[in-house]
Amino acid sequence: MQKRQRWEREIVADRAGDIDWPDQSEVDQEELVEEGRERVRGRLLALLSTSYGLSIALHLVLVIVLAGILLTAPADERSVVVLQSLNRRVSEDPPDPELNFDVRRVPKIPLPKSEIMPVIPLVDSEPIPEPSKGELDLLTNKEQMAISVDDSHGIAGGGAGAHGTPLGTGRAKGRLSAPPAAQEGKQAALEWLARHQAADGRWESHGWQASCKEGGCLHRETYVCPEEKRSPTRRIGPCSKKRVGREVRSTVWERGGGGYDVGVTSLALLAFLGDGQSHRFGQFKGTVYRGLQWLKKQQLADGNTGFAGGESIYNHALATMALCEAYGVTRDFTLQGSAQRAVDFAVLAQNPGMGWRYGVKSGHNDSSVTGWFVLALKAARTADLRVPADVFQGAVAWYDRVTSSRGLTGYRTSGGGSSYIYSQKGHYDEVPTNTATSILCRVFTGKGIRDKAVKLGQQAVMKSLPRWPQGKSTRSVNFYYWYYGSYAMFQLGGKAWETWSEHMLEALHSQQRNGGGCERGSWDPVGEWCLVGGRVYATAISALTLETWYRYERRRQMPAR
Repeated sequence: MQKRQRWEREIVADRAGDIDWPDQSEVDQEELVEEGRERVRGRLLALLSTSYGLSIALHLVLVIVLAGILLTAPADERSVVVLQSLNRRVSEDPPDPELNFDVRRVPKIPLPKSEIMPVIPLVDSEPIPEPSKGELDLLTNKEQMAISVDDSHGIAGGGAGAHGTPLGTGRAKGRLSAPPAAQEGKQAALEWLARHQAADGRWESHGWQASCKEGGCLHRETYVCPEEKRSPTRRIGPCSKKRVGREVRSTVWERGGGGYDVGVTSLALLAFLGDGQSHRFGQFKGTVYRGLQWLKKQQLADGNTGFAGGESIYNHALATMALCEAYGVTRDFTLQGSAQRAVDFAVLAQNPGMGWRYGVKSGHNDSSVTGWFVLALKAARTADLRVPADVFQGAVAWYDRVTSSRGLTGYRTSGGGSSYIYSQKGHYDEVPTNTATSILCRVFTGKGIRDKAVKLGQQAVMKSLPRWPQGKSTRSVNFYYWYYGSYAMFQLGGKAWETWSEHMLEALHSQQRNGGGCERGSWDPVGEWCLVGGRVYATAISALTLETWYRYERRRQMPAR
């Protein structure tokens, strides 16, 4: 109502000419200013409605309050002495002569005369040869140890697990305790394996002669023992021409069975890894690199590496062991996925609460396959890969089931005999192979050396010491048994290991090929299982046996459980 009355008065005044109306441009400018003020007030209100705005307002209020307190304080209290020490005056009074000042004058130390040092020219050290650009692996020429830094790749991987450093657990100490004959034999065996690696990185169980870098294997004559003449189906391998034999037969007796390239490649890699070699460090790093690359390519998406049914399950067990040890030594992330997938497939293949045999959860178990899987999963656990604890409990449960009261572990039944190839039945001496396997697996899964089964098993193993009679029958040759027996007796130590190692070294050192020819460093495939793996198998597993002194750390003595 008031606005209407005011509007009417303004109309009357306008008609009378009493109102001086502003110019239209001035009105528009005032309206724009008013609108700007309204927008600013709106933004301030919006800002104050937020947590940031409230914080700013509270801080402003606090500053105003503090300023008011400071301004209302007396003037004499606001004065601040910044550097009071500057206002002090040094006393100009002379010192009191009665006071005793213990002041000693330090004699002047003459400066030595400057001498011009002779200029010594710097001589470049011998250059490190760069890797050939045509090589398959193009490996760096730097030794990538745990504390090394490579120019192109950065910090190298550290050592871990059973090996401790890239050189292996206690390898420096272990090599000092290993006899010179063991070290020399191992080195010659590794050199032979390196010379017979295929171009794609594998080792072949059947056709390894074609990979010989010296070209002499395909044209070599093989002399066979007279025993083979009496037993044509018995493939006991070649004998030396200087010892016995007059017939010459095909080199087929040198070869193993087909389909086991993954297994013998893994064994060869384990021999190099056991010596502290890896794809990052050592004399044979190029050899190890190519072998690992080939092995990784054989793996399927589910982790299966080399298993195609039946006995080829050994392929996967050995491949798992090689991949896990290689990853454990170097912690190379490019190996971690392959190693973990292999472990997962191994765990999947185990029978619930028991061991392994041919297949995935086949429902059947045997002590031989179970032994290799225990060693493989131990390597995985050492490398900090995912391994369920109950897999080891199942393996021990299986060995407990097939171990007799006398401590003898059977292949598939309690106290039963060892496994054998059917065509070789009766041609080799029976030895407690599975008993030695069970001892090693029990120790690695936590059993103490005073465990009853371990002690009884030790007694049985010590009754069948390694022997390879010179120029006589090869019935007693069993590389497989010597491998497990050596590692089991090493873990137990004492007099048993001293006696065993003496016999083992004599058997292997005396029969290793030496001298000229491409055979030097290898062992003749005359053992029981050489029909499957051939000369590559015989040489790789014998090299592993000669590494017993330093390949695994000896477990501390533990109480029996």
